[in-house]
Amino acid sequence: AKLLFVPFPPEKAKCNEFGVPYLGYMYEKMFKLCPNAATYTYVNGDIIVNEQFIDTVDAVLGVFDKDVLLVGQRTNVQWEHGVDVSDPKFSFMDYFRTGTLFNTNAIDYFVVTKKAIDWSAIPRFVIGRAGYDNWLIRHSLSLGDKVAVVDGTNSIPAIHQTDEDGNKAHGGKAVRSDQDKNYNRRLGKCFGGGKTCYSDYLTRIRKDEVIVEERQMYCGILENIEKLKTVILFTIVGEIVFSLRRVALPKISGKYRYE
Repeated sequence: AKLLFVPFPPEKAKCNEFGVPYLGYMYEKMFKLCPNAATYTYVNGDIIVNEQFIDTVDAVLGVFDKDVLLVGQRTNVQWEHGVDVSDPKFSFMDYFRTGTLFNTNAIDYFVVTKKAIDWSAIPRFVIGRAGYDNWLIRHSLSLGDKVAVVDGTNSIPAIHQTDEDGNKAHGGKAVRSDQDKNYNRRLGKCFGGGKTCYSDYLTRIRKDEVIVEERQMYCGILENIEKLKTVILFTIVGEIVFSLRRVALPKISGKYRYE
């Protein structure tokens, strides 16, 4: 696979009133720069992956003849400033094995085909703030057979460089106010159900090859066993019903521009 890395510093991206770049603008810009690319990927700046990322993307593209959204969980690794990942002595997997797999509702990379998401028809979410990751997964699931939502956690070791901001920073010291921190949550509804474990498909490594399987069990029931004593009945029922993929999601209306 041929790769092109394009950085988007805030001064070169369209931003909201708090100076945070719009995710949709970044994707639309890439569509224009690379109109014939097979996939387009956004990765948070504190995430490191290895060659298995590319292997997984290639495997997924080889399976589906429709649009794709590929996401996955990260592994939190306590990080020390000054670590040089370009050093030949740096061992990605040694660092990765010291980490802890994080939650299914925290997504730090998104691989999409060009028509998987109509960025002009969804809210103008910004990067680095909570909520948009879950919304995008749930929205893609609501499109039914149009988009294959794939969980690549099992075949993509993704290191999150955990520093003093911790694992739930949502912008960390760069956040200016509560309005800034909750920007995405004020834009969209229906963030629930947007977890990696609600995906239709998942990947695995088998005999050194990446394979794609249809998911046999969703996470809703198992993840919420510990919560059953504290949540009310209709919340439990709602989570279980959505895990069975029977909830009709609200339609998105309106157009959004990044001009």
